[in-house]
Amino acid sequence: MIMQSSRPKYLLMAGCVLLAGWLAQTATAAPPRVRGMAVAPRGAAAPMVMSGPTVRVMPDGIKTPTKHTAYAWAGNPLAVWGNVAWGTSTVGTFVWDFGDGSPTVTGPVGNARDIVALHTYSSASTYYATLTVTDGNSWSSAAQVRIDVLPVADKAATINLAIERGLKYLYLAQDIATGGWSPGSSRTTGAPQTALAVLAFENRGHLPISPGSDIYRDTVVNGLNFALWTINDYRTPPYSDNWADPDIFGSGWRPGS
Repeated sequence: MIMQSSRPKYLLMAGCVLLAGWLAQTATAAPPRVRGMAVAPRGAAAPMVMSGPTVRVMPDGIKTPTKHTAYAWAGNPLAVWGNVAWGTSTVGTFVWDFGDGSPTVTGPVGNARDIVALHTYSSASTYYATLTVTDGNSWSSAAQVRIDVLPVADKAATINLAIERGLKYLYLAQDIATGGWSPGSSRTTGAPQTALAVLAFENRGHLPISPGSDIYRDTVVNGLNFALWTINDYRTPPYSDNWADPDIFGSGWRPGS
């Protein structure tokens, strides 16, 4: 006979008691405050918290004595791009200023994940291109990318450009609903492809702990979450594809796997 512990039942009862006590206390207490703003009383409409857009831009292309990630050279058209995470408003316009005195490029944001403009720098120098997005509430956000334009292409620059194009392809190919790279990004498939895609970003220094300004950080985080979720979901009962099998060994693996 298998005896079931009564501990979960007592923990549940204790949790209910604590919840009831908290509810009784807050029923007569003053409304809590968040960052100096009082929460609307019960029954009243909560105030809308407004937020603006957040802009990120492509990785810097830099050439120094100790670092060479440059991907631009004079006379070669370059796709300068960025993205925006919307706030309260999900529509807006963009302005690309290429930092070389040439006319800006403006327009409505059609694809928030890929706000791109093609530009050719005519002479070698260091430029700072700026992307500014203004949403429907007139809130703006801007980000800047450093672009070291070389006089002529060298081998490293051509390789860097190919890598950056490849990473952008992977970025756009990611299933944003799941974070995976596979047809449908299902639970039982996609982990190998996703792991390799994430590794490609990490090899270029785009990590889960990168600054928030890194345009690929969320791509890496979402990819890792998908891969780990897939492994756990497929292997660990009761969330495995054969969830009816008990974990008789207490190992987290289904029998026969």
